[in-house]
Amino acid sequence: MSKKISHQFQSDKLLEKIQDKSIEPSLNQIKRMVSNMNPSEIAHSLESLPPQERKLLWSMIETHEEGEIISELNDEIQKELIAEISPEELIEIIADLELDEIVDILQTLPERTAENILAGMSQTDRKRIQEALVYPEDSAGGLMNTDIISVRPKHNLEVVMRYLRAQKELPQNTDQIFVV
Repeated sequence: MSKKISHQFQSDKLLEKIQDKSIEPSLNQIKRMVSNMNPSEIAHSLESLPPQERKLLWSMIETHEEGEIISELNDEIQKELIAEISPEELIEIIADLELDEIVDILQTLPERTAENILAGMSQTDRKRIQEALVYPEDSAGGLMNTDIISVRPKHNLEVVMRYLRAQKELPQNTDQIFVV
C-alpha cells in the first residue's frame, strides 16, 4: 500500500512540475523525474496531462520504455499517442511486449492500422498474434499467453539445456517445458 502511495506521490510531483508555469522546470529535471518512475506512474501522468503537455512528456520517454507505458494507458490516450507514431516505430515499440499486451493494443486500433502493423512484423510474430486476435479481448483465449517451450522426446537433458542457454530470451514466467 505504501508503495502505491509513493508512486502516486512521484506522479503528482511530476504533474506539478510540468504544469507549474511560474517555475519553468528544465527539461532535464523532468527527464530525471521520469527516469525514476515506473511505466504505470508515467502512464498515469500522461493520462492526467492536457494534450500539449502530454506530447512534451511523451517526447522525453526512452524508446525502450514506450511499449510498457503504452500498454498501461487507457484506450483513448493510447490511440491519441499511437496516431502520432509511424507503423514502423510502433512495431519497434511493442516488439518486447507480451503477446496478450500486443493483441490488446492492436484491438484498439483501426483495422487498417492494425493490418499495417501486422504486415511489418516477422511471419512468426504475425502468425502468433493473428491466432490470438481470433479471441474476444476479455475471454480466456484473449488473455492467455501462448509462449511456450517445446522439445522433441528424442532429445536428452543435455541437448535441451544447451538449447535453452542458446536462446536470447525465454518466455516470461517459464516454469515448464513441453515434450511433444
